[in-house]
Amino acid sequence: MSERDEQIKAKAHELWLAEGCPTGREIEHWQQAAALVETDDADMPSAGPHARPDLVNEDATPGTGMLPDVGSDDPNQQPSG
Repeated sequence: MSERDEQIKAKAHELWLAEGCPTGREIEHWQQAAALVETDDADMPSAGPHARPDLVNEDATPGTGMLPDVGSDDPNQQPSG
């Protein structure tokens, strides 16, 4: 099964659960899920021709930005208020 089919399957299962697990609506859930997955894919901007999906920015966590902590002694910190 392709990655896209796995995404559709997972989304269809979510829809089925959200509707109270009805019987006989498998095709409808699959079609709705396929449309949602396609919309999600269309909304995703292209990463570009040189993007490497195996790279992860380990430093991109909350609290590692450029702003100093509130109450720090940083003379460049803007006054609040």
